Amino acid sequence: MRNDEHFGSGGHAKVRWASLAVISIGSATAIIGSLQHINSPALERRQKSDAIRQAALESIDTAVMRYHRAYRKLPNSLGELADAQHWRFPRDPTTRNPYEYELVDETAYRLCATFSQERILDDLVMEYGPYMRVSTFDEHPAGPHCFDQEVEPLPPVAEPAN
Repeated sequence: MRNDEHFGSGGHAKVRWASLAVISIGSATAIIGSLQHINSPALERRQKSDAIRQAALESIDTAVMRYHRAYRKLPNSLGELADAQHWRFPRDPTTRNPYEYELVDETAYRLCATFSQERILDDLVMEYGPYMRVSTFDEHPAGPHCFDQEVEPLPPVAEPAN
């Protein structure tokens, strides 16, 4: 075998080094690209806290609706609502403070929370797809935000026939 025909010499060695370089660069690019799609633990905690806040607001909203159907009026406070339903309402997962409730008028109220991150419809579509169920509380800015809610007026109570 001549020296230039040997596998490790000449052109073959260059091809081998070039192949190794291409594979190394490709692997490094793939690793860096995949790491960009992994959230940091702090970001994961903020997202989880906001999801807990959204679920809590939905729960409070449902309780307000039930109260309205039962008592034919909106509660004056979360305390009144909690007493009537014998339920302890959730608190903010980070601050442990209660959520804010404000009676606006006889058919309107406001629920407030402080969110860690902004969520807009475009983000929701990217995360869940175009056919997701959107809740009133899904879209919000970062920081303190209130959601204005309204109940349908109930029909008058029918008088018993004499």
